[in-house]
Amino acid sequence: MFEAVVVCVDYADFLGLTLPRMLACFDELAVVTVGEDEQTQALARSHGARLVVSPRRNFKGLAFNLPALLNDGFAALRKSGWLVKLDADIYLPPGFERSMRETMTDPDKLYGAQRFFAEDRASFTRFCEQGDWDLLEPPYESLDAALGFFQGFHAETPHLAGRPTYYEEQRYVGPSQTNDRLFRAAFPEQGVRVLSDPVVHLGLDAIGTNWRGRVSPRFE
Repeated sequence: MFEAVVVCVDYADFLGLTLPRMLACFDELAVVTVGEDEQTQALARSHGARLVVSPRRNFKGLAFNLPALLNDGFAALRKSGWLVKLDADIYLPPGFERSMRETMTDPDKLYGAQRFFAEDRASFTRFCEQGDWDLLEPPYESLDAALGFFQGFHAETPHLAGRPTYYEEQRYVGPSQTNDRLFRAAFPEQGVRVLSDPVVHLGLDAIGTNWRGRVSPRFE
């Protein structure tokens, strides 16, 4: 079984474009949001995703406690096989599910993905129509980064054994130790594998600017 969690707080403009493909790739998908984000709640319900409304946005005094929201999402799933953390602004192109399911087979590994970037809505629309990756900005991260926009792992991986939650609900982490990097550090240096099929990150303005909540412009 392949299950996923996506946290979406004030990101409904992205989720409206990415959610259908996410649902096509996973057996179960939990969309985590907060009580005041009624647009995301409506999207999740209308598409048949598992909706998790969490009260822990400001847990431990943080402006935006992403790890707490993620853990609330994973708690709502069966956790009987493969698990994936996704960002709401990540589009999974047709065929991605085949690559993911064929590649993610080793419980000892953390699986990541390469991401291309759609700068705006127009470039994303052209990509969807033509399927031409040259229309997008190319990847710039190292292949072994396994950053939090896509992190796939097995529910029974030995590297997470004994943890009360998958993601550490820190009071504060600096820019070089974000929750996804702390999670990546639980796996050995040679324990990361990158999927052969890339994903598409929607927008460039949002990268690194919304750690304390959405401040970037809408994806238009």
